[in-house]
Amino acid sequence: MQHLKISTRLIIGFGLLATLGVAIALLAALRMQGLAQDLTEVSANRMVKVAQFTDIKDNLNNGARAVRNIIISSDPTLRQGEKKKVAEARVANTALLQQLDASLALPMTREQLRIINANREPYNQAIDRAIALAEAGDSAAAGTLLIKEVRTLQNAVFGAVDASREIQRGLANQVAKEALAHANNMAVVLGVAAALMLIVSVLVGWLIVRDLSRSLGAEPSALAAAANNVAAGDLSAALVVRSGDTVSVMAAMARMQEALTSVVATVRHGSDGVATASAEIAQGNSDLSARTEQQASALEETAASMEELSSTVKQNADNARQANQLAVSASTVAAQGGQVVNDVVSTMKIIDDSSKRIADIIGVIDGIAFQTNILALNAAVEAARAGEQGRGFAVVASEVRNLAQRSAEAAKEIKSLIDSSVAQVGEGTALVAKAGSTMTEVVTAIRRVTDIIGEVSAASTEQSQGVAQVGEAIVQMDQVTQQNAALVEESAAAASSLSTQAQQLLQAVAIFKLGAQTEVSNAMAHQAGPSFSGQAGVGKRHAQPVANTRAIPRLSAMAGR
Repeated sequence: MQHLKISTRLIIGFGLLATLGVAIALLAALRMQGLAQDLTEVSANRMVKVAQFTDIKDNLNNGARAVRNIIISSDPTLRQGEKKKVAEARVANTALLQQLDASLALPMTREQLRIINANREPYNQAIDRAIALAEAGDSAAAGTLLIKEVRTLQNAVFGAVDASREIQRGLANQVAKEALAHANNMAVVLGVAAALMLIVSVLVGWLIVRDLSRSLGAEPSALAAAANNVAAGDLSAALVVRSGDTVSVMAAMARMQEALTSVVATVRHGSDGVATASAEIAQGNSDLSARTEQQASALEETAASMEELSSTVKQNADNARQANQLAVSASTVAAQGGQVVNDVVSTMKIIDDSSKRIADIIGVIDGIAFQTNILALNAAVEAARAGEQGRGFAVVASEVRNLAQRSAEAAKEIKSLIDSSVAQVGEGTALVAKAGSTMTEVVTAIRRVTDIIGEVSAASTEQSQGVAQVGEAIVQMDQVTQQNAALVEESAAAASSLSTQAQQLLQAVAIFKLGAQTEVSNAMAHQAGPSFSGQAGVGKRHAQPVANTRAIPRLSAMAGR
C-alpha cells in the first residue's frame, strides 16, 4: 500500500469498516425482520385468536348469567334486559366465530371450531327453551333444563373453546420460543460479527497507523517542528531519519533541508559573487563608457578624415582617368611617330642606295677624268713631238688636261663629299633605325603605361568605392558606438540595480541558519571568490582583441577591393 495516497488508504480502511458495519446491519435487519415476523405472528395472529376465544367464552358466560338471572328473577323489566344481553352475546359470538372461520387454517383448530358450531346451535335452543319456561313461570323446569341439558351442551362448547384457546396459546408459545431462539442466534451472530468487526477495525487501524508512520517517518509533531524550523529559516537542526527510510515524509524533509541548505549556501556565495561582480561590472561599464565616448569622438574624426580621403581618392580617380586618356592619346601618337620613323628609315635606305650609286657614278667620272688626263698628257707629248704643228693641239691638250685634272679634283671632292654623305647617311640610317627601335620601345612602354594607368584608374575607382563603403561603415560604427554608449549607460544602471538586488538577496538569505560545516564551506568558497572576479577581468581584457580580430577581415576585404 506504499504506492497509494493517504486519502486512498483511509478511504479503503474506513470503507472496509463501513462495509462490515453495513453487512452486520443488514444481517441484524434480516434477523430483526424474522423476529418481527415471529412477534407479529404471536401478537397479531395467535394472541388475537386467544383473545377471540376468550371473548367467546366470556360472551357464553355472560349469556349463561343472563339466563340464570331470567330464571331466578320475576321482574319483567330485568328479564327483558337480560334477554337483550343474551342476544348481544350471541351476536358477538357469531361475529367472532365468522372471523375465526376466515382466519383459522390448521386442521385441529378447524376441528374445534366445527365442534363449537355444532354444539352452539343446540345450546342456544336449549337456552331459549329455558328462558321460555322461566317466562312461563316454570322456573323449576327451567332450572332443571339448565342442569340436565344446557350444562352438557355448555361444557361441550366451553371445552372446544378452551381447547382452541390452548391450541392458539401453544402455537403462540412455540412461535415465541422460536423468536427467542432467533433472538439468541442473532445475539450470537451479532456478537461474532461485532468481534470480527472489532478485530478487523483494530487490524485496519494498525495497518493504517503503520503505513502512516512509515509514510511520515516520524510523529506529526516532529514533522511540524521540522517544518516550522525550515519556515523560520533554521536549517541547522538535524532531522532524525530511521535506518533504511528513503520514502517517508521525514526522509524527504531531510533531503529537502539538505538541498535547501546547499541552495542557500550556494545563493549566499553566489550573492557575494554577484555583488562583487556587479560592482566590477559597474566600474568596468564606467570605464567602458568613457572609452566608448573617446571611441565615438575618434570615429567622428575618422569619419571626417574618411570624407576628405574619399574626395582625394575621387580626385585621384578622375586624374587617373584623364591620365589614362592622355596615355591612350600618347600611345596613338607614339605609334604614329614609330610609323613615321619607319618611313624615314626606308627613305634613308633609299638615299643611302642613291648615294652609293652617285659614288659609283663619281668613280666612273673620276676614272674618265683620269683617263682624259692620261689622254691629254699623251696628246701633249705627241703635240710636243709635233712641234709647231702640235702647239695648238698641245694647248688644247693642256686645257683638256687642266679640265681633266679639275674634273678629277672635282670628282675627288664630290666623291669625298659623297663618301662623307654616304657615311653620314649610314650613320643617319643607323640612328634612324635606332630611333625606330627606340620609338617601338617607347610605344611598348607607353602602351604598358597606358595599361598600368588603366589599372590604376580602375583601382582608383574601386578604391573610391571602397573608401565610400569604409565611410559608410565608419558612419554605421559611429551610430553603433553611440548606441553602445547608451547601452553601456543602461548596463551601468542595470549593474547598479543588480548590486542592489544582490544586497537584498543577501539580506533575504541571511535569515537562514546553516550548520557549522556549511558555514565553513561557504566561507572557503567566499575566499575563493576574488579569483572568480579576476578571471572575469581576464575575460574582459580578452574581449577587446576578439572584437578587433572580428573587425580585421572586414577592413582587409575592403582594402582588397
